Amino acid sequence: MDSVYGAVAPNLEVYLASNFDLVYGVDTNFIKGSVAVCCFIECKVPSLEVVPEYSLFPFRNCEPGFEERFGWMAVIQKIMGLPGVTDSTRVALVVDHDQANHHRYLKREIPVYADFYLPSNFKLVYARGKGKSGINGLVTWCDEFSRGCLREFVDTGRPGFKGRRFTI
Repeated sequence: MDSVYGAVAPNLEVYLASNFDLVYGVDTNFIKGSVAVCCFIECKVPSLEVVPEYSLFPFRNCEPGFEERFGWMAVIQKIMGLPGVTDSTRVALVVDHDQANHHRYLKREIPVYADFYLPSNFKLVYARGKGKSGINGLVTWCDEFSRGCLREFVDTGRPGFKGRRFTI
């Protein structure tokens, strides 16, 4: 079930459009013990139209089991560095990982990764990542793009996707 911890949101799209300045879908896939790729896609607020651009972030040497959370940290740091983004910019990350602990990240009881905690202006939103429409579509597309980049890594030894090459 799609959800936002601590919020009553019978219609997730309406909730996101009215409560956030920026909405991003995020997903990470990995080859155990080798390489991981995090993808994130922006969704325009208030229309929630998906921006056609996506970003892929390949990385390696992440502690096993923490690949998704490392990806979240990288995306958050990237967003925080964007022009015009301040500590008061309300940001939602739509993810399909670790729903049981979302409340702990939001309360800053546990770090996202290592000693990095979720900034107070960020909120995690859980979506199943099933289907290609609405909020779930964000996670589905991120999953497909990061898997595509990993496939290229397996096939060629270098991460890439749709003609774009990346370094690790």
